[in-house]
Amino acid sequence: MKTIKIGRKQFYNVETLSKMLKIPSETVRKYINRGRLKAIKIGKFYMVSEENLQKFLDGGEQVREIPKNKESDK
Repeated sequence: MKTIKIGRKQFYNVETLSKMLKIPSETVRKYINRGRLKAIKIGKFYMVSEENLQKFLDGGEQVREIPKNKESDK
């Protein structure tokens, strides 16, 4: 996993976020390019701060509970 610490801030690269979130790295890059996940570019690599990762996770879509089928409960 590639992480760097600058001052008190922790940053993660795309591949690390991909493993942490269990999504393809292409999806992480798509979120960055569309502005859903804020990142900085260091050289040719995108890095996401721990703070921006938390904001992304807090602002994610809420999954609502699917109601149980009453027929299947019998």
